[in-house]
Amino acid sequence: FFKVMNNNRIRRYYRHIKNVFLAKQHFKKYPPIFIIGSPRSSTSLLFHLLSSWPKFSNVFEPWKIWRRALGVGIDDSYPEEFNLIGKYKILINYYELIQKNQPFLLTKDPRDSVRLEYINKIFPKARFIHIVRDGRDVTTSIKKMWGVIDKRTDTEYNWIHTRIPGYQSFSDKPVHVKAALIWKISLEYIEKFLDKKTKKKIYVIKYENLVKIPKKELSKLLKYFNIMLEKELFDSL
Repeated sequence: FFKVMNNNRIRRYYRHIKNVFLAKQHFKKYPPIFIIGSPRSSTSLLFHLLSSWPKFSNVFEPWKIWRRALGVGIDDSYPEEFNLIGKYKILINYYELIQKNQPFLLTKDPRDSVRLEYINKIFPKARFIHIVRDGRDVTTSIKKMWGVIDKRTDTEYNWIHTRIPGYQSFSDKPVHVKAALIWKISLEYIEKFLDKKTKKKIYVIKYENLVKIPKKELSKLLKYFNIMLEKELFDSL
């Protein structure tokens, strides 16, 4: 009985090691792209514009991957919970989302903005698209979302969107203050991530320019990442 148990554990261990190796090799050959930015800065718009490229495996806000690997955590930056086992769980879970003949991962989640350091450790070859929007418009948009009612308790949510570091101490602040803090701290963490090495990995695009001159802005981005969109979609912009 114990011999069978030990054999099963050994097989699970080697299967896990094999999956980690395959995932590392895959993302080294096919660097994933993460769309980052504060909530309500149109990360979703950009994601949907790019997702038509047939080589992308599109993953929309996979926050459950982080929850399964690290638990709920103190906040979305996981300052105390991140560890080696969690790192490889996250790596494998993303790898399992890669579809056949769609080797490049495209994902977007505003929560990623406060955990870029960890994402870079998990995916050393990862590239990032940072979409920036005027903070006043972002704050207004977040404020509108705050009126959503939690159907389970029939009350307004105490906190929505990215659980920025320290969010617990802000929960009693007015909604417009909480909205502004989400925008401000999300951008601060992105700026904190930037240095001589990582700066080359991030492409910055302004939301206002994307809306005003979409073809020009999107053309530059597509050329930078060597992406070909469907002609019909591009011509419709």
